[in-house]
Amino acid sequence: MNVNLIPGFQPLDGDLTAISNLSGTGLPRKTGVNTWVLDGTSFQPLSTRLTEIAALTPSNGQVISWNGTAWTASTPSGGTWGSITGTLSSQTDLQNALNAKQATLVSGTTIKTINSTSLLGSGDIVISGSISDGDKGDITVSSTGSVWTIDNGVVGLAKLAVGSGTAGQQIRVNSGATGFEYFTPFVSPATTNGDIIYYTGSAYQRLGIGTSGQVLTVSGGLPAWSSAAGGVSDGDKGDITVSSSGTVWTIDNSAVSLAKIANGTALSVVGRSANSSGVYADIAAANDNEVLRRSGTSIGFGAINLASSSAVTGDLAFANFTPATAASKLLGRGDSGSGDYQEITIGSGLTMTGTTLSSSGGSLADGDKGDVTVSSSGTVWTIDNNAVTQGKVSNGYVDLSSAQSSIGGNKTFTANVTASSSGGNQVFIVRTSNFASTVTMESILNNTSTEVYKMESNGGATYNQYSTAGSLIGTLRISQPGAFGAGLIFQNSGATKRFDLGHNQSSTNNWMYLYNANAVTSMKLALGGDGMTDPNAAVSITGNGTTTGIALRIKNSANADKFTVDDSGNVITGGSFVTQGVRYALSQKTTTYTLTAQDFSIEVTTGTHTQTLPTAVGVPGEVHFITNSGSGTVTVGTTSSQTFVNQTGTPTTITLNQFQGVMVQSNGTNWVVLSKF
Repeated sequence: MNVNLIPGFQPLDGDLTAISNLSGTGLPRKTGVNTWVLDGTSFQPLSTRLTEIAALTPSNGQVISWNGTAWTASTPSGGTWGSITGTLSSQTDLQNALNAKQATLVSGTTIKTINSTSLLGSGDIVISGSISDGDKGDITVSSTGSVWTIDNGVVGLAKLAVGSGTAGQQIRVNSGATGFEYFTPFVSPATTNGDIIYYTGSAYQRLGIGTSGQVLTVSGGLPAWSSAAGGVSDGDKGDITVSSSGTVWTIDNSAVSLAKIANGTALSVVGRSANSSGVYADIAAANDNEVLRRSGTSIGFGAINLASSSAVTGDLAFANFTPATAASKLLGRGDSGSGDYQEITIGSGLTMTGTTLSSSGGSLADGDKGDVTVSSSGTVWTIDNNAVTQGKVSNGYVDLSSAQSSIGGNKTFTANVTASSSGGNQVFIVRTSNFASTVTMESILNNTSTEVYKMESNGGATYNQYSTAGSLIGTLRISQPGAFGAGLIFQNSGATKRFDLGHNQSSTNNWMYLYNANAVTSMKLALGGDGMTDPNAAVSITGNGTTTGIALRIKNSANADKFTVDDSGNVITGGSFVTQGVRYALSQKTTTYTLTAQDFSIEVTTGTHTQTLPTAVGVPGEVHFITNSGSGTVTVGTTSSQTFVNQTGTPTTITLNQFQGVMVQSNGTNWVVLSKF
């Protein structure tokens, strides 16, 4: 309800609210719920008066007023609302009210503008422009007004939101890190060297240093110095024995148990690794399978250098060997090249009983064994017919002086024995045990008595020669077995050997030689080994020693070089290699291994192992490939700390995880990584 009580133009609701908040003598006040008491001569409840007001029905233009006894609705006197008539100056109250009103606002006339922008209207006013650079007092403006920097030393206590403190206090960030606060720092009461500080419950106090012989005790709940009640009596106190009237305390022998020693680091022993006296310390083992040993002037865990004469003494018992994986195994090496010993499995024909290795074949199985047929469960050995060649018969002779049907033992002839046949052909056979001088051993003449075949001994060198017209122009020579003998030799008229079959040189039986000069050292092609320089070679080809330095040359029909090998081992081709697939040697490894020059491709199939390359020195171009197909980690190492020169940091090792590999090539000194995946 918005009813005006009097011509003061105040809403009734507002008046009631104001009345409810009043108190004091002579004024209406609230003494109870909905009860008003007017101090003075009359006390009326407010609810009664409100009921009276609510019952009134004023018409338009009327006002509700108090007539002294009740509330009434009446038309106010003094004019009619809605229009103003007469002269304005005669309406003094209205004129004064209008004069007090604000004149119409005109931008730039009755109200100012900001940077030519009127203040009239709705919305915000945007202030453009920037503050000029420079020191503005506590703040320096820069970067065309975009950077405001507080000057050093201008933020005093008065500018901190911390309030006022007292003398001696300091400022710190409060516990919630939301602002600053004052606090009183701790001030030590100590004044003299040796003072003790203690807390009384309300403050810190100083206890001066005591005198010699005093002990620290508690008196009244506070520390205090007092004279000692007496020394510790002599005697065994458990782990310590006291003597000399309590002045000497000695730890008993065997009293310091392991539990009383300071805790050690993991996987360590207690000792002193340095070559000097001092405090004991932990000596830790960093890796599996390391042993404690002295190395140089220190003691530590590591590998034993078995090459050192002082590393191992005495014989290693069989029980200390790595156990065999199964029964009936031998110790040896089956892989090519040098390396670790391996277990050898007993094959057929051999058995092992305890520590005795025996042949388990028994009798030889029946059957044809080549030149011999075995029968009767291996008890009868019969030489096959036509199996015994002349080379298998012991030295002997055929006596042609009379009919002979068998070969007998050695016999000395004092004169030639001649056997004639029809046609005039003659055969002379001489056998003698004296080879000190030239003796004809066998001679064949044609029908003109011209010697066409001759076997003689010439100072121990037995040979045959073919000759015509009596001159010894030999083309065929057969020598006795000996230090420099040959089974069959073809030579030219100057007795220069050109073909040597079955040569025996330095006790090495060679199959065939081809020569290009007279001397034995000029042999150029040897099949079955070169007895002088390379007895184990299947084929040996030697260069001619000229400045061209060609050891092997193959030419085409136009006499053009198509394939050559020089004395340095370089291969030069006059065309392209045409192949139908290239196969390289592959070795699979399951343990640590050191490569040889013959190892090209190494595959580590399982485990974590190191594969060590051979030396790169002096073998430029040598290539090796190593790959890891197992789940472990493979380390590719080098010999004599040689490096991988084209890798970052020139390392001496390369690590290969599963399915990784590396191909390296020697540059004559170190290794070059060709590829790595």
